[in-house]
Amino acid sequence: MSRTVVTFDGYELTNNYYVSDLRTSLLPRTIESQDVPGRDGSLFTGVRLAPRTITLTLTIKNKSIAVRQAAARALAAILAVDEPRPLSLSIDGGLYFMAIPQSSDDATRWVNATQFEVTFECPDPVAYGQERTVTIPSGGSVTFTVGGTYPTRPV
Repeated sequence: MSRTVVTFDGYELTNNYYVSDLRTSLLPRTIESQDVPGRDGSLFTGVRLAPRTITLTLTIKNKSIAVRQAAARALAAILAVDEPRPLSLSIDGGLYFMAIPQSSDDATRWVNATQFEVTFECPDPVAYGQERTVTIPSGGSVTFTVGGTYPTRPV
């Protein structure tokens, strides 16, 4: 079994930080319904995808507190973005989410390690695949595969 590689905004987090406790929602959805007078329960009116969250724990291992603090500052600089950026997990086979991170909990400190829980909020809950351009021959046909987790229409 190989390790999961986590890349955020082009920076491979797993190069300098140990990633563990990866958690993500399987199917985030908002189910809408309406109460109807005289009816038990409610009337289903629709469903839509809800924002996705991906949470993981990043650990810095080093005996030196100064080295761990410097690594924590470097991590904060990597994660300090002001809009969603690509987040990819190797377990997703090349797909990525547009995510913005936050880490508001206190660090957990041990003798030889410091640990942070980071939550990536994905306002757009779908995964993206590699962008490709396909030329359709005049009068002919072509077959192409679209990656991602949402229907893609030609542009």
